[in-house]
Amino acid sequence: MTTAKANRKWSDARLKGRLPPQLVRCPGADCGQYIYPGGKKCPHCGGVLVTLKRKQLGALRKAEAAAATLKRILEGL
Repeated sequence: MTTAKANRKWSDARLKGRLPPQLVRCPGADCGQYIYPGGKKCPHCGGVLVTLKRKQLGALRKAEAAAATLKRILEGL
């Protein structure tokens, strides 16, 4: 299937009132590919999404703590 033909199908779908599926990003640090929401595993990296999301949130908390520490240090100058 050519790209033009594939694009025409999506544009036809929009004309008929259907939208393409909403995708989310894999929370894996090394992956980041788009996946369907509600899945259990990423088809690209094979990671368990709950575990990857937990790791992502932990890294975010660590980065926020580091930013707060840096802000405190810079305000003291």
